[in-house]
Amino acid sequence: MKRELTAYEILRKPVVTEKVTDSVKDRNTWAFEIAPEASRQDVRKAVEYIYHVKVRRVNTSIRPGKPRHRGRIAGMTRERKMAWVTLSEGQVLDVF
Repeated sequence: MKRELTAYEILRKPVVTEKVTDSVKDRNTWAFEIAPEASRQDVRKAVEYIYHVKVRRVNTSIRPGKPRHRGRIAGMTRERKMAWVTLSEGQVLDVF
C-alpha cells in the first residue's frame, strides 16, 4: 500500500536562481524542488497549506541528471523534479 506524503515531504526546497528571482518579480512565480512521486494537485495543496496563499497554476518538469567526471571516474548528477508555482494576484510568498 502506498503511503501518503505530507506537505513537507512534497516540497523539498525552494529553488533560488537568477531565473527564479526574475520570474518572481515579473510573474509572481516560484520554483520548488519536489518529491518525484508528487502530482500537481499535491504541490498545490502543499504550498497552500504551508505558506497560506492561493495558488493559480502549477507546472512541473523533470530535469535529467548530467554526466560528470572526477578524474577517470564518471558519474551522473541526480535527476530532479521541479514545480513552478504561480500565485494568484495580490498573494505574496515569504520564503527569504
